Amino acid sequence: MLSHITKMPQLSELDIPAKQYELYLSDGLIFRGLLNAERGLEHPDGPAADGDYVLALISTEKGGETRLQAELGSRRFPELERALTGRAAGEGFTAEINGEAAQIRVEAVSRAVDLPLTDGAIAALGIPGVASLADYRRAFIRENGEARAERVFSSIKQRLLTRLAGLAEAYIEPQELARYHARQRAMINNISGDVDGRLMDAYGCGTPEECDRLFYEDNRRNFTIYLYGLALAEENGRVPSEAERMSAMQYYGIIYDLDAADISAAGLEDEAMQSFYLQYGIASVREHYFSLVRFSAEGIEPMAIGE
Repeated sequence: MLSHITKMPQLSELDIPAKQYELYLSDGLIFRGLLNAERGLEHPDGPAADGDYVLALISTEKGGETRLQAELGSRRFPELERALTGRAAGEGFTAEINGEAAQIRVEAVSRAVDLPLTDGAIAALGIPGVASLADYRRAFIRENGEARAERVFSSIKQRLLTRLAGLAEAYIEPQELARYHARQRAMINNISGDVDGRLMDAYGCGTPEECDRLFYEDNRRNFTIYLYGLALAEENGRVPSEAERMSAMQYYGIIYDLDAADISAAGLEDEAMQSFYLQYGIASVREHYFSLVRFSAEGIEPMAIGE
């Protein structure tokens, strides 16, 4: 292959905005699951108000007797909720519900009670290594930080890859790029059976030719990243394992309906490995981004992933 990287890009020049790696996690997010799990119920003596759950026995001539629990203020049963607001457990009364007179008896009033967010309440839960709000925040970041960072990376990945390809200096042999582009078209066609239709759906162009030009530019970018991944692997002494090589061969064979013998006979091993080196190049960008990420929350110092 003649195409190659002539000058490696510096990942420090990706210019990732600080707001995309300095990630603040609010207590609303951090404690949401805990509050949901630890939420309890109390039974107030006073009248029911918005947010309360009221269990009522309702009797009508047409509908007979029905036991129903309504959350006041939810507007799921608006007329019934209005009738139950201000009522206490044990109270019976008559009201018009959906145009029909109803005999209603309040059997119970319940109110959700959240765990107080205090150091003492957290310590009382007995979570190993967690004796305060700050401890819980740190534990949450250790457990969930990588997944949160992955979401942000996924949202900015395409922009970073475009920037990476722009930073790389490469010699790209036109026929090799044309073959790469043709193979990507063939892959889509083998999967969907309508490559032009799929590209028009993806790019929103007016003609297949216009979409193909945009697809070609995207393939130029990806081909450049493949070349970068290939050069980076050589620079790092990274050689695909046998399992990785076989996985790439199987993937290529499935896409293009070839078995291992066909791939070898046609001399397509290097082409089949392009997906491995493309992903190796992308992984280096992800690793760089992850090295920058710092999580902060109320009352704790910024934390790196895995810290």
